Amino acid sequence: MHDNSKINCEDEFLALAKIIQYGGKMSTYTPLSPSENNFTKLHQKHNSHHVEFYKTPYDMSRLDLMEFACDICARSEQKGTDVFTYLESDQEKRFHFPNFMYEEIKFYCSILKR
Repeated sequence: MHDNSKINCEDEFLALAKIIQYGGKMSTYTPLSPSENNFTKLHQKHNSHHVEFYKTPYDMSRLDLMEFACDICARSEQKGTDVFTYLESDQEKRFHFPNFMYEEIKFYCSILKR
């Protein structure tokens, strides 16, 4: 079920594939176009493992956190960065998980990176 909306919505799949391909291993942040931003937001609203799906991260389930860790590992690999450095950077800039949830995500990432 992870990212099922990518399979069910061809437009979403194509738009996100383009964003990922373009974003690749860029070391600097490149802002998304308005259309890319809209597809990203649509994807986040359809998939509960994205923090943006909820009003607060406290509403995320353990399964959501596990799937979130999968995304963090994949994205850090795409960007060519260390997963824990990437997670910490995004934690500070975007997510602001409570400490106990952040530690749980780090634990799941450590399992995935073995």
